[in-house]
Amino acid sequence: MLSFLLVPFLACVILVFIHGYFGQHVVSRKVIFVDLALAQLAALGISFAHLMNIDEQSLWAYGISFLFTLIGAAIFSLTRSRSDRIPHEAIIGMTFVAATALATLVMSHLPQGAEHLEHILNGSILFLTPKGLKHAALIYAGVGAAAALLHKRFAKNSENFHQEPDWPQRFWDMAFYALFGVVVTSSVRIAGVLLVFTFLIVPSLFSLLFAQSFGRRFLIGSTMGITAAALGLGLSVRYDWPSSAAIIITMTAIFTVAGIQSALTCCVTK
Repeated sequence: MLSFLLVPFLACVILVFIHGYFGQHVVSRKVIFVDLALAQLAALGISFAHLMNIDEQSLWAYGISFLFTLIGAAIFSLTRSRSDRIPHEAIIGMTFVAATALATLVMSHLPQGAEHLEHILNGSILFLTPKGLKHAALIYAGVGAAAALLHKRFAKNSENFHQEPDWPQRFWDMAFYALFGVVVTSSVRIAGVLLVFTFLIVPSLFSLLFAQSFGRRFLIGSTMGITAAALGLGLSVRYDWPSSAAIIITMTAIFTVAGIQSALTCCVTK
């Protein structure tokens, strides 16, 4: 069992770290559903690849999927505004809904469309091969190096996100979302839309209960995410549960318990 779980567990560790970094920025910017929208755009690209009879694991399929996330990155960076006339989160939500509807339409023209759609939502992290893990690790390492070089720019944009942006800020927004798009494009093929969103948001929210600085939040969130992933994978094998659902439920349960404890502590302190 341990040897069977090693590759998916290592994949979870990598996903927690890379999504944990972007998750801290997303939570700071308060654009929580941007990951869900980008992930669904990546899934839409995979759907079109299926429609054109292109192998999902091929470089062509990856390129099509990334192109869709790049379009989303452009939309989200160009529509950012201080004005509340049209909330930024509403545009993100509309993009997610439109991408989901288009993916459903595309899949309806495929013989096994329902199975493909379920795979896109839930992924198949338990059956990731060592070769697939190696390819993903190389991509994430490159993105991590780029993010480290540009971290000061990204952090400044996150801190001033709700101010009226100028064109240089929009450019760095586009760079942030494009890098994020590379991550999401790879992650959706491994873990599915729902688990990718969970890895991004839940550990970041959990870390806010215990720390304020970026570094401490990243460390706390990563520890929580890895622990929940290990427990979830173990439960999925022990009880024959879908791996993505098991990890999501485990992570949500840990966050819920911590949130209740934090709320009770605050009430007692007051």
